[in-house]
Amino acid sequence: MADDMEERKTIYGNTRQDLLTRNLSNSEKYDNAILTLSTGILAISLAFIKDIVPLNKVSYIYLLITSWISFGLAIVSTLVSFRLSQLAINRQLKYAEKYYLDKEDEYLKKENRLAKYTEYLNYTSGIFFVAGIVTTILFVSINISG
Repeated sequence: MADDMEERKTIYGNTRQDLLTRNLSNSEKYDNAILTLSTGILAISLAFIKDIVPLNKVSYIYLLITSWISFGLAIVSTLVSFRLSQLAINRQLKYAEKYYLDKEDEYLKKENRLAKYTEYLNYTSGIFFVAGIVTTILFVSINISG
């Protein structure tokens, strides 16, 4: 029975480490995608929208402006989440030190609000990115169709 439990703990530890590695990789890819795509689409939109839609004949210009603001906010929220994430990691390291080295049990499950704020910012950047895509598509679709 004890051998079975040790084996289960080992498998759990390996599975947990694998999942944490995948989680980190996905998070990095998500942030990179939001930042790269938002920056690229914003730059292309600013530079070439006049070539797609004649600016003297545009309708619903607020959609274009909304898309630019949305992409800008996606970029800013992603950049802020990078810094906030570093602060959250530093705080979690302090919690780990308090728990493991100072034997202060309350730090085992102590809430790290900075980690929560980072998570919210990641969701927010995705929402801003989607809003930017949708409003850009709407603006171009309305103005190309006449």
